[in-house]
Amino acid sequence: MKVKINPPASSQNYHRIPEFLLYDLTYGSKRILFHIGFRNNTLTYWSEKQQPIIYHPLVLARFLHFKANYNNKGIVNQLNSFVRMIEDKGYIKEIDFETMKTLRLYSILNKEENKLYNPKSKYGIIYNFEFEHLLNLHKNKQMPNNVEVWNVLLVLAYLREHIVFRPSQDYNSKKNRKKRPETYVSAEYIIAEELGLHRTTVSKCAEALDEIGIIHHENLVRVIPGTGAILNGRTLFANKYKYDGFQGYRLDSNYDYKKEVEEIKRQLKPYGEYGRTTSSDLETLD
Repeated sequence: MKVKINPPASSQNYHRIPEFLLYDLTYGSKRILFHIGFRNNTLTYWSEKQQPIIYHPLVLARFLHFKANYNNKGIVNQLNSFVRMIEDKGYIKEIDFETMKTLRLYSILNKEENKLYNPKSKYGIIYNFEFEHLLNLHKNKQMPNNVEVWNVLLVLAYLREHIVFRPSQDYNSKKNRKKRPETYVSAEYIIAEELGLHRTTVSKCAEALDEIGIIHHENLVRVIPGTGAILNGRTLFANKYKYDGFQGYRLDSNYDYKKEVEEIKRQLKPYGEYGRTTSSDLETLD
């Protein structure tokens, strides 16, 4: 399969990843992978009022492309621990269902106010087509930098929460872009500390997301005034494509991430921070 992703133009299903799940290490290192995988097992045709989540640890493990069996319970135990935790915290509840012992049905409690599945603010969006594409790269051992899919999903969800989003009818206008370029600039070690990852892991995940075609990343450099010394700076991030939430999450054909990147780099120049990959930035230094 191709490593590069091809964003569909049609309306897309998505998952909101709440901020607390990003930062709470007690949910486990695979928390974003398990969260989306578990939610994707919803029985949409069960009934109009109730759409339970079907859960069988071995089935879900294999769906996530892990080799799992009853003689090797590592991944099964991790899945069971995650599901037990979100049940104990009151986000889901098991439904009485007479069937095999390991097959369970769960309902999402208080759907409108459920902070895990329906956060109203402080969340990152991951689209289902992205999740499936990353899973297939994991399955076929084609993930760039050989990074683990659960770390890629964790970094992607974090970046999606922090990259600026302009929710207005003319959000692609030059005026609005100047006010709030849709980017995020941070040091990779800070991201690593917040997610409980090593800085090198964050760096490799960012490179992988860029190569796949989901997130643009660019290492900036900082110039020390009066010395001419050039130091490694922060990293700039931007979405390579955008879905319009005001039009049913269809692909926004007017969005151009390069314009967003150009604008934030223009704004950073007076503060001595420059884009490493733009040669003209360094050529014009005083």
